[in-house]
Amino acid sequence: MKKTTLLVMMAIGISTTSALSARTAGKAQDKRAVKKELLQQAETEEINAEKLKTKTEEEKLETKIVEHHKHIERLPIATPKQVDVIIANMQTESFDDGKFKYAQMGTQLFGFTVSDLNRIAKLFTFDDKRKAFLTAAYENCPDKHNYELLTGVFTFKSSAEDMLKQVRR
Repeated sequence: MKKTTLLVMMAIGISTTSALSARTAGKAQDKRAVKKELLQQAETEEINAEKLKTKTEEEKLETKIVEHHKHIERLPIATPKQVDVIIANMQTESFDDGKFKYAQMGTQLFGFTVSDLNRIAKLFTFDDKRKAFLTAAYENCPDKHNYELLTGVFTFKSSAEDMLKQVRR
């Protein structure tokens, strides 16, 4: 009887151990499966977040472009009288900084033709203010294709080349 009991106990022990091993292995498989699923979800969420981020950036860029075009459309081209007023105000100033303020205000209110820009740029004493003014005015110039004609207002050729590089970016 003792042998039978011992054999039964051993058989139960072995089957218990096997069952425990099977359960442990099953749990390990379950953990791996859960971990794999979580990783896939994380990757999917990451991809979706990246797509959303890209879409948002594209939408922002598109909005900026639309706003930029609306801004350009709203700026009227300065009339000859308006250009004369800006020039008269600039001539009241002795230094380029004062002249630049009037010229800059004009670029915020109006678009200027290359001919008008030429007249205004000649009022500056130094190339750095000419370059700053012409660079700012480029965006709203209706005849950008003639912008190279403005290189003649500069004292130094390098200043003219710098200005053209800046506006072509």
